[in-house]
Amino acid sequence: MNYFLVFFLFFSFCSWSQIQHVTPEEMQDIILNQEIELIDVRTVQEFNEAHIKGAQNMIFDEDFEVKIKDLDSTKTIVVYCQTANRSKICSEILQEKGFRKIVELKGGLDQWILEGKPTKSLQTETE
Repeated sequence: MNYFLVFFLFFSFCSWSQIQHVTPEEMQDIILNQEIELIDVRTVQEFNEAHIKGAQNMIFDEDFEVKIKDLDSTKTIVVYCQTANRSKICSEILQEKGFRKIVELKGGLDQWILEGKPTKSLQTETE
């Protein structure tokens, strides 16, 4: 009986702390229906050119671990970059720092745009 409980708790913990990789369609649903922290880890220039509406720009650099301390750990943290390379690293850092509800956009903003999802820039907003 004790082995079953230990196995169940271990399995539950491992499942609970995994990073969820989602398609643009799934991410759009999450953005609309959950309380989240949406972070774009690209440069300021990239962010200003186009980003997902509601995203906060939290540049992936040597200070990233300090910046994430301001995130609400009770919310789902949704992370994206241009192609999903930087966001993969950032998601792993978030996980290491104790965040448990992490969602990463498959294919990054490039895939989001390719699938015709809306973006915002300093000048325009696409529909």
